Amino acid sequence: MAQPPYTIRGREIGPDDLEIIRSCIREHRRKGRSEISRALCRLWDWKQPNGWLKDRACRDLLLALERHGEIQLPPRKTSGPQGKKHVCTQGYLFLDQRPLEGKDQVINNVPFLILPWVRVKHLASKILAANTKVLREDWAAFYHTPIQLLETFVDLSRFTGTSYRAANWQLPGRDQGLGEEGEPIHLSRAGQGCFRLPVEPSLPGAPP
Repeated sequence: MAQPPYTIRGREIGPDDLEIIRSCIREHRRKGRSEISRALCRLWDWKQPNGWLKDRACRDLLLALERHGEIQLPPRKTSGPQGKKHVCTQGYLFLDQRPLEGKDQVINNVPFLILPWVRVKHLASKILAANTKVLREDWAAFYHTPIQLLETFVDLSRFTGTSYRAANWQLPGRDQGLGEEGEPIHLSRAGQGCFRLPVEPSLPGAPP
């Protein structure tokens, strides 16, 4: 088993850093994993070039340290159908009438643009299919964690999501503008269609 210092998401974590992380977990345990990662980002002043906290990178770092046995994160918070979770998060429970392993295994597919003068038949759906084919192996190799589901958001007031539908993505509902643990998400995503594609072979709808 690897020993500190670790280098995770470009950040070196030594014994002193581990003590800071453990202290932060103790202080914010009741508030959940999201608050722990945000508190660490603020403490380290760990930000993206646009000034936003590197929350996603910090969560990956914490999960990696937990896998190394260095820390113990609090259980993920869940809620029933009455909880303030957006439609897509609720849908994770119903793909096969059983829950997925965790939301860290649900990956957001960043939208892409094909310029209007590019005329190649079925290009968008072919790009999506090719990307999906290699994503599972590449993600597992880089982040050392599997993925089960891809999701993306489409403004259905402007687009129909034709390329996603052609690539067998599913549209279970619309996003209600609430993120993990009922937190508000960026306004530009509220009310958008949430397309999903299972990639774990045991899930219905997964590509061969």
